[in-house]
Amino acid sequence: LALAAAPLFSNQLGAMSAHADFLTSFFKNRGDGTVSPQYFRTVMQLLDPVVFTDPIVDRLFEEFQKTIETPGANGNIDVSAFSQWIMSANDSLEAPEANTKLLQVLESVVSICCYRCAQGKEAEWKQVIDDITSDVQAGGVQGLLQFHHAMTGEQVFLCVGLFDSTKALENYKDTACKRYLEQVQPFLEGSAVFDDVGMALAAKSFGVSPTAMQQICCMCSYQCAEGKEKEWEAVIADITTKVKSDGIEGMTTFISVMPDQRTYSCVGLFESQKAVDNYASAMSSQLIAKMTPLLDGDALYDIVTPLRNCDPICGPLAGA
Repeated sequence: LALAAAPLFSNQLGAMSAHADFLTSFFKNRGDGTVSPQYFRTVMQLLDPVVFTDPIVDRLFEEFQKTIETPGANGNIDVSAFSQWIMSANDSLEAPEANTKLLQVLESVVSICCYRCAQGKEAEWKQVIDDITSDVQAGGVQGLLQFHHAMTGEQVFLCVGLFDSTKALENYKDTACKRYLEQVQPFLEGSAVFDDVGMALAAKSFGVSPTAMQQICCMCSYQCAEGKEKEWEAVIADITTKVKSDGIEGMTTFISVMPDQRTYSCVGLFESQKAVDNYASAMSSQLIAKMTPLLDGDALYDIVTPLRNCDPICGPLAGA
């Protein structure tokens, strides 16, 4: 690879190659062994939308295409060939020094879940939830980057956790999560109402200080119809890029995940109910319109409720 004349590009390719195993594993999860140019662009810009600009991503794609004899169908990237390419780049370029922020963006995992207590158990339920959330916010969970929680009425508890890696989430499930579930089990009405887990598509805070606000938490999830996965992936990539790059007025944090190829779940934190109303009237319909032709029915869930905690336990990932 003749990259010596382009040091900036070399640094960016080096950043990719330093995480070759993760990128290859991430792409292989797409199902058919190929990655569309649009999805390739989205992943690179999820790493860092400032560094991986459109021209740079185009250059990366062009350089990769030069190394393969037969392009994939519709210009798609063959994951195996891509893996060989970035591993080769890793051999020929000096990998950058540890980049904690980039690693967190690459490997962060989202968990969005909801539990409901049984009728008549509300008082005990609230006390247990207060105890658990206090423990979490006091640092009771290792590897937790952000934690947000809310209640709808007296029975439903919602929470969002952003972990710095899959390993951190697995450790949480094996330790603190088991302890928390034992505490709430006597009061639960069945299993989790929903529990969406996956690699973070977006985990971005927009630099709006929330300390003096009563933030509003908006959670929603949609599923595409069978056979529409490819188009769905492109639409979700477009929505993700738009929200992350342009932001939404009054939004303080945006977190999203695809727990499977057909499901898209996201959480938006807003500085006020007025900001939520403005978003609903001005922008929400535009985003929903992009998804509507591909949807398999109504939203799986669509919840708007005041946030109980106004501060993340750790600093936000401003560049994620």
